[in-house]
Amino acid sequence: MALSNKKNIVALDTNILFSISQYKIDIFDEIERLLGKTNFVITEAIDAELDKLSKKNKKEVNIAREVIAKKNVKKVKTESKIADTSLVELAKQGYIIATADKALKKRIKDYGGTLIYLRQKKYLEMDN
Repeated sequence: MALSNKKNIVALDTNILFSISQYKIDIFDEIERLLGKTNFVITEAIDAELDKLSKKNKKEVNIAREVIAKKNVKKVKTESKIADTSLVELAKQGYIIATADKALKKRIKDYGGTLIYLRQKKYLEMDN
């Protein structure tokens, strides 16, 4: 998927998708509150990770899959087949990354990427 302006394209990590059911947060409204009109993507590696977690985290995965379909979240291909590394790859290309993973946040910050992350399990905040 080639999207020309990556300024308002947010790549979603698995754990931020899980926060929808775990903390009852509408991440899409929250992100659009921060950025305005936004396009959302997941990587093929995130999609595969959801498949892998579907037995252990059935409720979270089902809700994530529902909102991915409802919000027309696009799937993008990356070189990496590892979920976190695929998001770092997108951060290097200028995508905004939404995650609740501390280690991933550090990796993306180290590359100067823009982050959206969970605060106090209640709302999302942006860091760039």
